[in-house]
Amino acid sequence: MITDKENMAGVKRREGVTLAWRHLSVYARVKNKKLLAKSTTTYKKIIDDVTGIIEPGNLVAIIGASGAGKSTLMGCLAQRMSGDMVMEGSVLINGRQASGMNTRGISGFMHQEDMFRGALTVSEHLHFLARLRLDRRTSIAQRARLVDDLLRQLGLEHCRHTRIGAPGPGQRVVLSGGERKRLSFAGECLSYPPLLFCDEPTTGLDSSSALALVRALRAMAIERRRTVLISIHQPGSHLVELFHSVLLLSQGRIAFMGSTDEALAFYKLNGFECPSSYNPADFFIKQLAGSKTSLKEETDAEKLCSSYSQSDSFKRVQDKIESEIKKSSLSTSQEFKIELKLERRKGPRWLTKLFWLWYREMLEVARNPHVQTIRLFHKIVLAIVVGLCFTGTLTLDQKGVQAIQGVLFMLVTENTFSPMYAALDYFPHQLPLFAREHANGVCTRLQFYISAIASMTPVLTLEPVIFIAVLYFISGLSMSLNAYILSNIAVILCINVSAACGIFFSTVFTSIPVAMAYLVPFDYCLMITSGLFVKLSTLPWHVSWIRYLSWMMYTNEALSIVSWQQVSNITCETHRADLPCLNSGEEVLEKYSFSASNLNCDFINLFILYLTFHILAFIFFFFRSNRVS
Repeated sequence: MITDKENMAGVKRREGVTLAWRHLSVYARVKNKKLLAKSTTTYKKIIDDVTGIIEPGNLVAIIGASGAGKSTLMGCLAQRMSGDMVMEGSVLINGRQASGMNTRGISGFMHQEDMFRGALTVSEHLHFLARLRLDRRTSIAQRARLVDDLLRQLGLEHCRHTRIGAPGPGQRVVLSGGERKRLSFAGECLSYPPLLFCDEPTTGLDSSSALALVRALRAMAIERRRTVLISIHQPGSHLVELFHSVLLLSQGRIAFMGSTDEALAFYKLNGFECPSSYNPADFFIKQLAGSKTSLKEETDAEKLCSSYSQSDSFKRVQDKIESEIKKSSLSTSQEFKIELKLERRKGPRWLTKLFWLWYREMLEVARNPHVQTIRLFHKIVLAIVVGLCFTGTLTLDQKGVQAIQGVLFMLVTENTFSPMYAALDYFPHQLPLFAREHANGVCTRLQFYISAIASMTPVLTLEPVIFIAVLYFISGLSMSLNAYILSNIAVILCINVSAACGIFFSTVFTSIPVAMAYLVPFDYCLMITSGLFVKLSTLPWHVSWIRYLSWMMYTNEALSIVSWQQVSNITCETHRADLPCLNSGEEVLEKYSFSASNLNCDFINLFILYLTFHILAFIFFFFRSNRVS
């Protein structure tokens, strides 16, 4: 049997992961926009030439005042920097240069701000993550046992069937802050990554919850030989005692790295002695956040940083890094992968992930029915009102022609504008959570996009079917079963194209109000070229091409064809030659520049527009999610 310390070839690997970094600097791009001149880009240094090492089995805390660069350093080490950051220097894993793929493949990242699918229960959240992240060879029983163990170890068993909840209008937060933090921690511990980063994990927690969480982190580091790095702001003395080492950071520079006792001794050596009753962390931060008394004088923090760079402690760190590099030079690239267990893991299959992502989205829809209920209620009420307005007017005479075309146009407009504007908010709302899950390897951009669209489709199918059924029944519009089915297909395609267009605009523009501002004139063009307000054959050549982009025109034509192509006789109320009289359905279609032979083309063009909008939306979503990530 292959043990955790061996690969499939029987080559032994060392336990745990050693994380090191040398001469690391991080710069933030700052664009200076000018009104009448070209904007310029400058770089602000956030992390200034830092070097350090963390060995397996250690819980290390980055401590510093606000703005010291704690989160930036952690993001850099985890290879999760934002796009406007530039890194210099090297990050090493087991003595070799780290890549983003390798680091993310063996690490977990616990963010300061918790994000969850609020409709899921605690147990469901972990089960979904297990299916989306664990090796596909993991059995159902193993996954269930792993989730149960985590719930028990982290004190979440009592709320395993409780919905997580989410902040925001119409939402309700069910779990406490401590429970949410522990759930976030549990999600990162599912695969027990050899490297774990935690950004401000105790933020918003009371002292008891913070202590329980840090104890769990320490236990994970010791018992499983994991490398755990956390950033923390002003921890209590009871937390400081749990850290194996502290990394004191000031204005992007390291003021000391080592155990708490070593840090206190170093401070004392430099003339800063901590009172016996004082919290060491508060004492450290007080010195690190010191201000200058004159322009020429160094701050206490600058003195400490300069002193540390010349100290024996810093030289020991450098020696450890050199030792790691020498060890790594003795192993091949394949053996390096074996050490990190990269060659052994087989993630879930692409379609398997897609299915579970879609299933999770459907649970969200099913457990938040108030939005869908309101939309369906709106459709039914509007269908009743419109139907009552047209009751008794849908006759096969000259007056009835206009009334029937009016009903058909209402079918088109109601299933165009409402879904289009409703879709504007979907992806901007989901983008932050997607960016986090994508960085954690939960899903790809395409998987997320397809699952989201697939979860919207059932509702976008049900709405027009109900609207048509109610409207046709109340208004008295009669047609054959075949025509009724074709009408449903046309309107279902129309509403889905409209939603696709709304999603496209929401991915192009970063602001919903801006997207709406551009969408309104676009809607006017669609409506004018729909075939009701102006005869399409009379459109000027320079605007006639717009109708080929108008799904309102294709839907209106398709509905008109199925409504009129079987009508052979329309009554004329007058025999005056100077008044128009339409004698058949074919003449009605000709009046609006429609052709019965275009029915199949209308359906095909609607489907092409649906695909086109989604392809364009995905392209913009791809680049926009890159910027967010």
